[in-house]
Amino acid sequence: MNDLTSLDPRNFTAGAIEPETSAFNDQLEALLATLPPSYTQPIEVTRALRESGLGMWGPLIFSDLATVRAIPGPAGELPLRIFMPENVAGVYLHIHGGGWVQGRAHQQDGVLERIARACNVAVVSVDYRLAPEHPYPAGPDDCEAAAIWLTEHAEREFGTNRIVVGGISAGAHLAAVTVLRMRDRHGYTGFLGANLEAGLYDLAFTPSVRRWGARNLGLNTQACEWFTDLFVPPERRSEPDISPLHADLRGLPPALFTVGTLDPLLDDSLFMYARWIAAGNAADLAIYPGGIHGFNNMPFPLGIRASARIDAFILRAVMGNKARRTSLRALPCHGRCSQTVAHEEIMDAGIPGDRLFARRAVIGVRQDREFAAGDLPMPLVRQLDCFLRLVATDDHKRRDRQPV
Repeated sequence: MNDLTSLDPRNFTAGAIEPETSAFNDQLEALLATLPPSYTQPIEVTRALRESGLGMWGPLIFSDLATVRAIPGPAGELPLRIFMPENVAGVYLHIHGGGWVQGRAHQQDGVLERIARACNVAVVSVDYRLAPEHPYPAGPDDCEAAAIWLTEHAEREFGTNRIVVGGISAGAHLAAVTVLRMRDRHGYTGFLGANLEAGLYDLAFTPSVRRWGARNLGLNTQACEWFTDLFVPPERRSEPDISPLHADLRGLPPALFTVGTLDPLLDDSLFMYARWIAAGNAADLAIYPGGIHGFNNMPFPLGIRASARIDAFILRAVMGNKARRTSLRALPCHGRCSQTVAHEEIMDAGIPGDRLFARRAVIGVRQDREFAAGDLPMPLVRQLDCFLRLVATDDHKRRDRQPV
């Protein structure tokens, strides 16, 4: 396998894309071709489709681990969705994606429960205000307020002040902005890590966004223009508080940048990673051949592998020097896959076992899919098991139930 932590030119070739990744992309692209793009519909319609479970992502799945509390925010009460595992070693401040105009904190319970349990972190997800009803700076202001509250209350609420911040897409953008605001406005540089997944860091657009065109693998140039137009006016898009790629990046926490080579936002992660390390910060860049926008939250092998890398980063950040002495709690799975592995083995552990059968939910259609457990490292089995428990069991809430 090519080195995913360096700019290896082989990662950007068609030959580097695994056949099952190509098959997944082809299936998704064919389906999206039959649906109206989100940017051709009123935002109320796309939001309603997602909330009802009738959109391309299918029914919402709600975790029994989740609770909601409200904290004081810039415009009144600010909801936080909190996932508390049995053992808490740190806190993960999560900011959801959705182009600043859609998405809610309760719409990724499966991902957040996985992170909470796999990383032993209390996950705190911010239900920030959305454009166009609340354009810039409303969303960033809410995320900043959540970060302030967390730095002041984490020890009392969760028993630890070890905090990692992160998000995906617009959420990665807001996470970067939040880290910068906390440094510049509040003198806080205590974040232990920044998990930045496929973010848009230059709202005036990098070359990969501008050159992508109309091809729709979940995001294209027109969609980026639509999202950004609803969030902030063109004349302000190079301001550092809006486009963190243009900010002073000194004194920031270690970061993991995750991106696929078939993501229109590819350059944003490449450029932000380069500027992050040039400013003297530690960072890793994980590039996944053939990965589309948001692929790491999709239950197929490439996405599962990326999720495992993200989990390992969060766990390492919150555990620090204790990581080598800490074991991951084993989760049950099919066959003989259940193990407990030390953290330093997390990326290399092999799995004995037969075959692992999973039911995957792709664009709202469940399909039986078979994976060879013997070929998968432990984190992948952990992810598949969490996905099984969240999707395939009957005791979880479905879309006909309201989120707590």
